[in-house]
Amino acid sequence: NPHIPIIDFQRFLQGDMKQKIEVSKELFVAFTEVGFVYLKNPGIDEEKRQFMFSQALKFFELPEDVKKSCAY
Repeated sequence: NPHIPIIDFQRFLQGDMKQKIEVSKELFVAFTEVGFVYLKNPGIDEEKRQFMFSQALKFFELPEDVKKSCAY
């Protein structure tokens, strides 16, 4: 039964080299085996996070042909 791994990124941001390597390995496994990850404590302040969500909403409200014209 697949599940989305939850990885606490705080260990990478504030941890020692051993913790950074552990988190990196967890991310690699999550993305290569599951394809998704829930990143807990990503180190992004609330204002920036809200801005990113508002921009994503604006993008998804665009007509389909405009969205398809965007480069990946």
